[in-house]
Amino acid sequence: RRFAWAYALNPVSIMVTSVLPMFDSTALLFAMLAFLVMVKFSSMKAAVASAALLAAGILMKTFPTILFPLLVLKQPTWERRVVYAAVTVILVVAIASPMMYFNEDSRRNNAVWNGSDQHFAKEVGPKIYVR
Repeated sequence: RRFAWAYALNPVSIMVTSVLPMFDSTALLFAMLAFLVMVKFSSMKAAVASAALLAAGILMKTFPTILFPLLVLKQPTWERRVVYAAVTVILVVAIASPMMYFNEDSRRNNAVWNGSDQHFAKEVGPKIYVR
């Protein structure tokens, strides 16, 4: 517990999370809250809340996806596993898709739209890429 307070009150961590645009700790907070809710509570509502928290962490940064298989497999029944996976995936896709579609920089620079390297895409017109 002392180490948690030492990290939270450390001036470097405060500067990194508040002044610089680095929010890894926020994504980690959502991922750990998802894990905590899943471990402490065993209802279907808790599973949905945990999946929503994990989706929030994944939307902040992509590294909480490492916990996704673990949290899905920790669910006791197949029904809960399917619900957990579906809620997480649907929330991430529903929230991230409009941002990826309407943001021109995302369309131009994202591997989903034009491959991981620019040499896989050729420019057809202004800001339009095809394979």
